[in-house]
Amino acid sequence: MSSRCKQMALDDVQPGMVLGEDLLTPRGKMILPKGTELTETTLASLHRYEEVQTLSIQLSDAMLAQEEAAERDRFEQRIARLFRHSDQDKAATLLRQHVTLFRLGSKS
Repeated sequence: MSSRCKQMALDDVQPGMVLGEDLLTPRGKMILPKGTELTETTLASLHRYEEVQTLSIQLSDAMLAQEEAAERDRFEQRIARLFRHSDQDKAATLLRQHVTLFRLGSKS
């Protein structure tokens, strides 16, 4: 299991997700400790705290894979847009290959 975390809006958090950091009040009082598996009941009670708008959620291996795939897709789209007119230019094609290798670790 990865220890990477992501800030998520309270409304987007699902039961079964795991808290990635201690959840504290603005005065420093512990609401929930890091590592707490969130349940429907817990999430419903967190809605009562006005100051709790986002939670640090520990990314599971599946969530981490989804995040990495989404990031890779964003890079592929940006590279394609940046080099959309470079098909006939050898220097631009070479530059695109290097940028792709740098950003994605592969040649496209």
